[in-house]
Amino acid sequence: MRFFLCTGLALCLTAGLAIADESSSPLAPEKVAANQTFVYGQGTSTITCAPTHYCALALQQGEVIQKLDQPDKKWLVSATTYGAGQFATPVVILSPSVADLSSDLDITTDRHHYAVKLVSSATKWTGLSAFSYPNP
Repeated sequence: MRFFLCTGLALCLTAGLAIADESSSPLAPEKVAANQTFVYGQGTSTITCAPTHYCALALQQGEVIQKLDQPDKKWLVSATTYGAGQFATPVVILSPSVADLSSDLDITTDRHHYAVKLVSSATKWTGLSAFSYPNP
């Protein structure tokens, strides 16, 4: 297991995606060096963030985010992309304004619909979360 200290969102995201294990490749887009991995379609996906940290959620490589629906405006939620062309990976950046929040986030892409539970904590946070996609 690797640990690293990040001083900025871009650095954290770059470092997190760059230290993927040796089995990662453009042909295995679901394998990123995430601190937490959810299996798409199985169970509740809960992301914990702290007000003083950003959290990132990497989606499937090549997907295009069409809609972010998040009713609680106490969360900063924005979409960006890591990489380019066929290797572009959509990433949702999350940050709560205060601790002790609980909210739901719905993400619609051109391939999937994600329902994610957001929880804020004063001290706990997960830097990078991602999904794995079981074979159909």
